[in-house]
Amino acid sequence: AHNYNDFNYDNFLHVLDVLKTKFNINPEQCILRCLEIGVNINPPIPTNHILDFCFMHKTKNFEYQKNSDEGKYKQCEHAQYIIKLYNKALHYRAKGFHVNGEILRFEIKFTKMQKPNNLGIYTLNDIALKGFQIFKKELLTEWQNVLFYDTTIKAKSRRLINYNNPVYWSELTQNGSTSNYYKHRKILKELTSNYSENIQDQVTEIISNKIDFLNSKGASF
Repeated sequence: AHNYNDFNYDNFLHVLDVLKTKFNINPEQCILRCLEIGVNINPPIPTNHILDFCFMHKTKNFEYQKNSDEGKYKQCEHAQYIIKLYNKALHYRAKGFHVNGEILRFEIKFTKMQKPNNLGIYTLNDIALKGFQIFKKELLTEWQNVLFYDTTIKAKSRRLINYNNPVYWSELTQNGSTSNYYKHRKILKELTSNYSENIQDQVTEIISNKIDFLNSKGASF
């Protein structure tokens, strides 16, 4: 009925067992052609605020999407994968479910399997053998690749007038050169590190802890 709750490693193994015993589907023979990995977390600030200030992923713009099944969310599409950010609580409350608190979902949808294959993931059984921990570095890295403007910055810098504007960042990449973009992104990161509540780093820690929890006995992905 929904997927705003957690689905852990034990749950995953149970599903594989059901596939094998009830349907005679062998996980070793289930070759993955695409793969979605993600976590649902309780963010330190409202989810919509985080979505609004995630401007880019690497050098590509995030775009808001809307469809009848998934509701409103933000995504950035690359050649081999798509980065998605959801307000899961809002989505399912609109469908009539009782959802407590804020739920932010951060997800990587691999449309090509090169990156998972590099991790040794080819079949469902490979995930069973390696556990969800195999995806931890990828999720944390891609979250840190998000250009997030932290509105808790208290620095007195005229640069912030530009930095809180997504159009400014987009224009820095329009001529095909990214050196200026990364120069200013580095300055923003320094301002964020020194003069803000470091919301992005807080979310990084929450994602990291959630992956550890989901990979442990009696938990989910």
